[in-house]
Amino acid sequence: MKRLQAVAAKLWYIAQVALLIWSSLIVAGGLGRLANFPGILIFYVSLALVLVGWTFIVVVHELGHAFAASIYGWKIAVVAVGRLTIRPAQRRLHYGLSAFPGLGGAILPIPPEAGNWRKSYVIMLLGGPIANLVLAVCFAAGVLICSESPFWTHYLGVMAGLSGLTCAVNLLPVSKGLQKFDGARIAMALRGENLESWARLARLSAELVTPKRPRDWNPECVAAARDDYASGGSEGALGLMLCAYHLDCGDLEKARAALAWAGERLGELDNVKISKAFILAYFDKDIEGAENLLAQVKSRALKLRPAYLISRAVIARHTNDQQFASIVDRARASLKRSPFTTPADLDFLEGLAGKSSESIVADAAAVAS
Repeated sequence: MKRLQAVAAKLWYIAQVALLIWSSLIVAGGLGRLANFPGILIFYVSLALVLVGWTFIVVVHELGHAFAASIYGWKIAVVAVGRLTIRPAQRRLHYGLSAFPGLGGAILPIPPEAGNWRKSYVIMLLGGPIANLVLAVCFAAGVLICSESPFWTHYLGVMAGLSGLTCAVNLLPVSKGLQKFDGARIAMALRGENLESWARLARLSAELVTPKRPRDWNPECVAAARDDYASGGSEGALGLMLCAYHLDCGDLEKARAALAWAGERLGELDNVKISKAFILAYFDKDIEGAENLLAQVKSRALKLRPAYLISRAVIARHTNDQQFASIVDRARASLKRSPFTTPADLDFLEGLAGKSSESIVADAAAVAS
């Protein structure tokens, strides 16, 4: 199963690259008729235009979700497109690391506290694909209007196809890593599955994207999430969040249990491996085991994120690696680029930079006891 998932991830990546190249070649065919430039230059300009257009399509998709949610009184904690992260409630805009690695864009919707919102949930999920469908129709109309221009005919035709494809792909009932496509969520709602556990997970996620450190999260959200965790009725991502919460509270055994629970539901995802590696290195002093887990991390995006780099820094400190200072600098820069960094993250890293390996062992033993 794990090998099948890895193959599927590679095929997904190859398909996106192939689609991007194919789209750029079509646009280049129209652009080449307007100017007598070298072919390679025309291709790169076409590639840039396709990337801009595709980004616009993703923006429209996420805004479609957000607009549909706002009609029914939902709150939007985060809107993210690529490296841009917007937190409407806090009126904060951040450009740096992607808020949702591996996804072109995503939103974090928070449902109303009371009432039956199943119907509005489905409509909110449909908002993105419908927005793409409407946009595809607009692009197709542009093709008819600009039929005498080879460039606009090719470019708008490609954009219409990409927007329609984005609509169709998002309606597939499949998952990608920690995230489920819109179609998978819609299928859950139409099957009559209990959505309350998802809602409680969403409310806890809203705490995660604030500057609060985990132990300062809303107690009611944490209590509700812990009840779902105890009953086994939520998604694996909950285990990762509760692991961070318990670690910040100094309860190592509960953190281990939450992480094991996440691993059972999510499989050996890279996020799970990174969290396990940190615990092995910082608390168990199992440097070899931690290094083996980090060596299995495939996602390039996750290797640039604070959690991975901090785990690397802990290993480097224990082994007195000469690259320790360099790794800490990379982790510090990553924390500054991350949209969800808390002061506690920076404090931990700065504390790590000023400690010897012996003091790290003593601190870890104190938490474990």
